[in-house]
Amino acid sequence: MNRDELVLTAALTQVNEAIKRYILRVLDEATGHSTTDYTRSLGEVEHVIGVQMVKLGHQMQDRAAEHGFVVLDAEPPPPQLSDPARRKPDIPEF
Repeated sequence: MNRDELVLTAALTQVNEAIKRYILRVLDEATGHSTTDYTRSLGEVEHVIGVQMVKLGHQMQDRAAEHGFVVLDAEPPPPQLSDPARRKPDIPEF
């Protein structure tokens, strides 16, 4: 592993840890078992994690491009569940 790979791996580990703490906080607050007074609002935490994830996503795309993978800047978003053009699966009657 070179230095850039180590830095990227460390950043991914940090964001993974932040996501883990976020999930635990959301679960604690949802069940009413939270006894912690947090210094940051949940929205602020979500924003910070989101910014980190986008930054790391761009770094991962740059790395993929270095390995010869063509990265498209404007990939279409996945279809939404409310999209009427999306066909719903057939569920058999029992």
